[in-house]
Amino acid sequence: MPDKKDRKGQLDYSEREIIEKSILRKDSISRIGKALGRAPSTIGREIKRNGISEPERSLAVTARNICVRKDECDRVDLCEKGCMVRCRQCGLSLCNKLCPDFEAEPCPLLEKPPYCCNGCMELYGYGCRHPYRFYEAKAAQEIAMRRKKESRVGIDCTQEELAATMAIVSAGLAKGQSLSYIFEVHKGEVCCTARTFYNWIEDGITADVPGERDILNIDLRRKVKYKPRKKKPKEGAGVPREALAGRTHDDFKALDEKERMSAVEADCVVGRLGVDSQVILTLLFRRTNFQIMMLLASQTQAEVVSALDALESLVGGPEQFSRVFPILLCDRGTEFADVERMEHSRNGKPRTRVFFCDPMRSNQKGKCEKNHEEMRKVLPKGKTNFDALAKSDMAVLMSHVNSYARDSLNWAAPYDLEKLMAPQDLLDGLGVERIPADDVTLEPYLIAHAIVRK
Repeated sequence: MPDKKDRKGQLDYSEREIIEKSILRKDSISRIGKALGRAPSTIGREIKRNGISEPERSLAVTARNICVRKDECDRVDLCEKGCMVRCRQCGLSLCNKLCPDFEAEPCPLLEKPPYCCNGCMELYGYGCRHPYRFYEAKAAQEIAMRRKKESRVGIDCTQEELAATMAIVSAGLAKGQSLSYIFEVHKGEVCCTARTFYNWIEDGITADVPGERDILNIDLRRKVKYKPRKKKPKEGAGVPREALAGRTHDDFKALDEKERMSAVEADCVVGRLGVDSQVILTLLFRRTNFQIMMLLASQTQAEVVSALDALESLVGGPEQFSRVFPILLCDRGTEFADVERMEHSRNGKPRTRVFFCDPMRSNQKGKCEKNHEEMRKVLPKGKTNFDALAKSDMAVLMSHVNSYARDSLNWAAPYDLEKLMAPQDLLDGLGVERIPADDVTLEPYLIAHAIVRK
């Protein structure tokens, strides 16, 4: 059991995940606190502060009247559609949104632990007439980070301290001194660091201080002397040239046919551009057309490496990984640029070889691209909220897509072929199951909660 003294500071995402799972297990607030080495009051405050009204992945009834006056209200036609039926009798419950006198009826159960609707028997609308309150780790993390960011907006000093600092800075600038020099010389007299003051100038905070001359970027000689540098992408633009040495598609073609057929084609499937953060990493075995689908939090090198590490753990180590995934054939996307960590285990042992397709040649890993068509039948492009997907959805998707018999396989299903070759621990760990032929579904309603309704 963690010592409470060892757990200081704010809750992190892993702790919030434990809280969410513990609530569903009906664990008490005290028990959750003991498991995390936190005070029960900390857990209760976390659930109350960072809860959400509507869950991302759970079914909840939203078309319900939760107004305290629902039984005696006689208002009609709040929607201005000429409706003569009392608004409280409308199945859409639009009056809750439109009525100026709307007041939600609080739920007495939310005043007691666990302070949320997770696991409540009335969650699906069985007579519940109260506003919902849910706790989800991902949403809670986002709320906490947003609050933390917002709390840091502004300046951490009084108006008088800012004015005194500006007077010192103005005098120094008039003498041709740099900000760094001024703040070094006047340590203890200024209310912030030189770096912070640069940010204040950039944000316009120093442009409107009563009684003091405005300090702008134009007052800083180096600021106006040099052109702003072009920012480089955090992880570069594609695969570095040095990483391609010995790993091009020509190098791949130089391998014998047996090795080429053992290759696993890797790609990333993205959701709505500029909207969704999560992506799906796909790994297709050429021999069987079996495709692994793993949900990544973002399309980054770290997430790809983490996914490969997870697969290595499932199969039992780097040696077993090299037998199952001897070669990875990728495109030149930035997410596949960390070749060293992809090819080697955390302990430095080699586990696979990576090769790259030529630019704009998706046909060089055509089996993977072709199999994406089956995936897109369930997750239509531009109409799927990838951020609403969960690991369990990937298991369902893999089960149905890989149970779909193919003409190219003489009407065998990829699952049946791969089961003969892959470790059972891998299939079990991914949650893949054999779906009966008549039950295979490749329609959006298979994962309906992720489909965007317009």
